[in-house]
Amino acid sequence: MPSPLSFQPAQSARALDSVVQQVESAIVTGALRAGDRLPAERRLQEMFGISRNTLREALRALEQKGLLEIRPGHKGGAFVKPLDADPMADHLAMFVASRQVTLTHMAEFREDIEGLLARRAAERRDTAAIAGLRSLVQEAKALHAQGFEAWDRFMAADRQVHLAVADAAGNPLHSLFLQTVHENIHRHNVGRYLDRSLDYMTGCLDDLTRLVEAIAAGDGPAAQTIAEAHVARAYADMKRRAVPPTGDLQ
Repeated sequence: MPSPLSFQPAQSARALDSVVQQVESAIVTGALRAGDRLPAERRLQEMFGISRNTLREALRALEQKGLLEIRPGHKGGAFVKPLDADPMADHLAMFVASRQVTLTHMAEFREDIEGLLARRAAERRDTAAIAGLRSLVQEAKALHAQGFEAWDRFMAADRQVHLAVADAAGNPLHSLFLQTVHENIHRHNVGRYLDRSLDYMTGCLDDLTRLVEAIAAGDGPAAQTIAEAHVARAYADMKRRAVPPTGDLQ
């Protein structure tokens, strides 16, 4: 743990909220990091000045937020989880299921945002980011060489390229929201509707290769055009293969 925890006694009127906020703050500031184990329950009760029931309710709330993992047993306890987009992806999935957000909405969002981010990544031309992108494309090529059997792993590599382009553009908020959308798409739609064929993998790999090289060359307009066309083709393929069409593909 980077530094000793210094939790303050919780105000009795809002004890649960106070505990949740203090633990969240410790995670955000780095006082608690992924994998860290919180002090034992008795010690936390003393630090916060709260009852066992209130503490456990607060820990459950933090677990539901995706910040903690509660492990049972002698070596168990409350452990800090890595921060990721899973909770946001879960909320997006509920919107999709209720048809407030359709796959077409997500396609439009991805075309808009990924085209912009590809352009910005090309304008920045960060050497380390470009080296990382080229390495990811090489991984995708190796998976493509293994043929159709590597389709799922290839699509996971495709996702990593998209997210790495977002990182290369330099705005963490863009990266976070794009990760949320990609997590949802891969969880619910990629395996169901995309063409599971070597031909599709080949076309996808060609797009990724041209995209990364356009970014490396600093050609923003080309990078934007390639990214937008790549996303558009993927969603067009999903719609063609959804027979009969489903609500989330409208």
